[in-house]
Amino acid sequence: MLHLSAEDDEWISINSPDFGVTAGRSYRLTVEGSIPEASSGSAYATVIFLRDGTETARHLLPLAPAPIEVDPVSTDRRGRFEVGARALHPGRYRLEVSIEGDLVHWPARAERRVVVR
Repeated sequence: MLHLSAEDDEWISINSPDFGVTAGRSYRLTVEGSIPEASSGSAYATVIFLRDGTETARHLLPLAPAPIEVDPVSTDRRGRFEVGARALHPGRYRLEVSIEGDLVHWPARAERRVVVR
């Protein structure tokens, strides 16, 4: 996998070879990669349409880690819970757990970073 990094005052650009398109026809852009959470809001892929070397349109696709939702779970009497095993790619994840609360329990939220190897 290609690894790219830049400081706050730097930017990175990788271009693909030019390819032909037909005006008015739909297209599909697929981008796969691992986007660090710290890069959310600053990383994107773009498709630039050129006619005779002059830009005529630009479509941006912001890149950010995608949330992975799991089904709601219930806690046991000690407040513990388990989430069904789901195949996760190796990497770092931020686990967020919350409870809405009720007439007896306050709302609560917890966060923990985990690593899947």
